[in-house]
Amino acid sequence: MASSNIMRIELASTRTEVNFKATYSSAKCGGYLTNAAGNFSSPDFPSKYPNSMDCFWIILATPGSKITIHIAPFNMEFSVRCSYDYLLIRDGWKQKKRCGLIPKLHFTSSSQSLVVHFHSDPSVQAEGFHASYVFTPAK
Repeated sequence: MASSNIMRIELASTRTEVNFKATYSSAKCGGYLTNAAGNFSSPDFPSKYPNSMDCFWIILATPGSKITIHIAPFNMEFSVRCSYDYLLIRDGWKQKKRCGLIPKLHFTSSSQSLVVHFHSDPSVQAEGFHASYVFTPAK
């Protein structure tokens, strides 16, 4: 993930013939969140989110802090094991994957960083989610 609108790619090889292919896409959502509190939501919230999207929010708190996330409302396509549309919260080695209609979600990290991944497949759409977060002192 690039942090600006410029990305440099270098290829170093000792071979005389190199096959190389690169593709890119610009992110329409996601980003780095480092403020002590803030909000983020699925694309086009509260309208239905687009098909075939992947968004990543990387939340990095100050040292000695944890991250508390409150998500409400939450409405994503339901599927067994959330295999179609989902919200995945990665907290170190632990992860929580959610989909369907859930009135409220709350989560507190075990460390100072979290990765939140929104995924939508090519078919059914729903309203998505709105999240707020705040850094809290680690105990």
